[in-house]
Amino acid sequence: MDEKLRRFLELPDEAEIKARHTQFDAKIRDIFAVTLQKKGLPPLLRAIVECNAWFVAVQTEADKSFAFVHAKAGQYRLALPDEKTKNKRPKGRGGRLLPIYARAPEQPTIILDGRALVRALSPEIDGLLLHLPERAPKELSRESFAQLTALADEFDLEKR
Repeated sequence: MDEKLRRFLELPDEAEIKARHTQFDAKIRDIFAVTLQKKGLPPLLRAIVECNAWFVAVQTEADKSFAFVHAKAGQYRLALPDEKTKNKRPKGRGGRLLPIYARAPEQPTIILDGRALVRALSPEIDGLLLHLPERAPKELSRESFAQLTALADEFDLEKR
């Protein structure tokens, strides 16, 4: 009997199954990475997802429910350029924004990593209000949430 045929008919051992899973996972990661690179996603989105500690505003230390900022349209600048109008410094859309901080502020917060933050974004949130060190707060609108979710999924896959 041909050696290849004999090996084909035998069930793979644990080491071979593990090797196949490793190859499969690597291929899936490559597919996700190429797809997301083709989309030309801004580095800011990747930085948000990969961050290990975002300080997210909450009502009180005991309550732990998110504390929102109700912003008027144009109150903050958008964190990302507006692709439709090619405006590099567009004004934000406003609405119910969730403040997140790179450094601990002097108000009640909880700490979430980027993936947990993305998973916590609900439909009633209109955007994030990014507080980065030594910069004015910027609004990240809801339109970026789908890209953040895709990046979080990719990151989870890379960690497997």
